[in-house]
Formats: sequence, structure tokens, C-alpha cells
Amino acid sequence: MKRATGSRELSRETQETLTHFTSQFKTKWRASSRNTEAFKNRNQSWLVTRIEFPCEDEPLESRKPTGRSPKPEISETMPKPLEEHETDSD
Repeated sequence: MKRATGSRELSRETQETLTHFTSQFKTKWRASSRNTEAFKNRNQSWLVTRIEFPCEDEPLESRKPTGRSPKPEISETMPKPLEEHETDSD
């Protein structure tokens, strides 16, 4: 089964990895009474473990960017000052 996320679908293996991680996280978070410091103290070794996801077919650099385009710089949106016109005084 593939789960749609935006315009991409997650592989079964990726979905299982995420499900396992979120399940563990929720259990540990509830066990720490939803207290950040208690969570960090009780789960130090778990927090530094690696989560590995399967490699996608397409490299990240070649994927179409998602989300909003960046805002233009202020200087690009400000009107340019009018130049003084030369007058003919011949």
C-alpha cells in the first residue's frame, strides 16, 4: 500500500518506518508526561539513533521544488527613483 503525501507517494517500507517511529515517539512522549526535559533525560540514547529510509529513484537535486516561491528582495519590489530630466537650454 502506498500513502499519498502531496504529489508523492510513500513506499510501503518508508510508511512502515514512519509508523514505527511515530508509535515509539508517542509512547515515549506519553511516558514522560509530555514534559520536554523528562523526555530528553529518559530517552537520550534513543534520540541519537539513526532512522534510515529507502533511497528514492530520483536524486533530490532533480526533483521539482515544492511550496511557495521565495519572496523577492525589497529592492526588487520598490519603485526606482525617477531620474532628473535634462532640459535643453540652448
